[in-house]
Amino acid sequence: MARAGARKTKAKEAIPAAVEAPPAKKAKRAEAFALVVPTLPKRSGNLLACGQNDVGQLGFDPDDVPEKTRPALVAEVKDVVDVKAGGMHSLCLTKSGEIWSFGCNDEGALGRDTSEEGSEMKPTKLELPKKVVRISCGDSHSACLLEDGSVYAWGSFRDAHGSMGLTTEGKKQAPVQVLPEIIAVDIASGADHLVILEKNGKVYTIGCGEQGQLGR
Repeated sequence: MARAGARKTKAKEAIPAAVEAPPAKKAKRAEAFALVVPTLPKRSGNLLACGQNDVGQLGFDPDDVPEKTRPALVAEVKDVVDVKAGGMHSLCLTKSGEIWSFGCNDEGALGRDTSEEGSEMKPTKLELPKKVVRISCGDSHSACLLEDGSVYAWGSFRDAHGSMGLTTEGKKQAPVQVLPEIIAVDIASGADHLVILEKNGKVYTIGCGEQGQLGR
């Protein structure tokens, strides 16, 4: 009997105890996604231009310089950190955050008054509320990103039927703010559309979408 009892005791001891499940891992909170507004490049240089100059898009008087086959200095603009060429106009960005424009202004792509004869071909500074950190050009429009994340544009978009305006009000000779409710971190222009990247990664498109370039 003693042996039987011992066997029962051993049998009870051999039964494994219930294993407690490890504590559940807490789900990690999604980290906030935010891009930052870029800053101006620290290095600057001189502006050189070459090519056709029939409407002053190189920054020279077309009567004196109809074209340039080799790069030539545009002396009026100094400390340049970026330059963009549109269809028939040009923009320059300086290290102080200023934009200078020159060339064809039929659709308002220069963003300034050119009623004085010959003023469109002379590099001239634009009036904007803050420093500019990015510029872009299309065929007949231009745009810029300011240091506070606001986007300004001017000129006009075009479609197969001609000028379609920059907004529903038509073309804009002076810069107007685009999407004032967002903070943007980058911009890019196609021939007749504008793409804006918001700080949270969202993309906005404006302009002509005849070939599906607006993505919507």
